[in-house]
Amino acid sequence: ADVERAATTKVVKKKLDGEISQPFVVSLVLIDLCLQVVYMMIYRHMAFRYAVKRNIPPENFHTGSNLTSGALLCVTFHFFLRKVNDFSSLATISWDVFWKSFFDPWNII
Repeated sequence: ADVERAATTKVVKKKLDGEISQPFVVSLVLIDLCLQVVYMMIYRHMAFRYAVKRNIPPENFHTGSNLTSGALLCVTFHFFLRKVNDFSSLATISWDVFWKSFFDPWNII
């Protein structure tokens, strides 16, 4: 209860606003946003290629290169490393915080 009241004070809000608006944090958010859009586009492309075009005879379309598969793997690896880094950072703070965060469904996404 005391932590919740302390977190809503003006001092903490001002400090968090200052930290969140730092260029490094903003660049991380923008990079994650761009990679998320790329991830969705690659997923759509691959779903179309492997699901819809599978019903078309192979001589009627070009399968393309494995560039999309490689890009999908790279973006997935990036997000996996980000999650591992997030959880390891929380583990260095406290194991109790780590386990509470680990089982929180909003952090899995």
